[in-house]
Amino acid sequence: MADSIKKLTDLFAKFPTIGRRSAGRFVFYLINLPKQEVDELIASLQELKNNISLCSFCFQPFEAPQGKPSEQTLCGVCVDTQRAKDILCVVEKEQDLLSLEATKKYKGRYFILGGTLTLRKSTPDHLRIKDLQDRITKNNFTEIIIALN
Repeated sequence: MADSIKKLTDLFAKFPTIGRRSAGRFVFYLINLPKQEVDELIASLQELKNNISLCSFCFQPFEAPQGKPSEQTLCGVCVDTQRAKDILCVVEKEQDLLSLEATKKYKGRYFILGGTLTLRKSTPDHLRIKDLQDRITKNNFTEIIIALN
């Protein structure tokens, strides 16, 4: 196998739930795409890394307004003055926050923990537990909702 195919397969295999076979399918799919579409994918990946920041409070990825990427550190949810600042909902991952937001029922703040403990990851090193403790200590929450699987 060519080194560039192997390297890209190895990179794709690092994605969550993607095994080597699926990673290989991605690579061969890309090989068969027109150069213009591959260039568009590359440009989109670069935009993602250049324009998306993590909220300094809840860790939700967000895109700051044009021309102000380094000035804004809070996402739209965290800067919303209509939200209850005394209610915190702890979720596992970004998709969970999006699912709750889609209901349009919850009007408090969020905190994305970054995962849960599993048998494979028995230590909480990958979780934002210290950050969560800081948020709880520094804010006067009247209610904390644990919305984990």
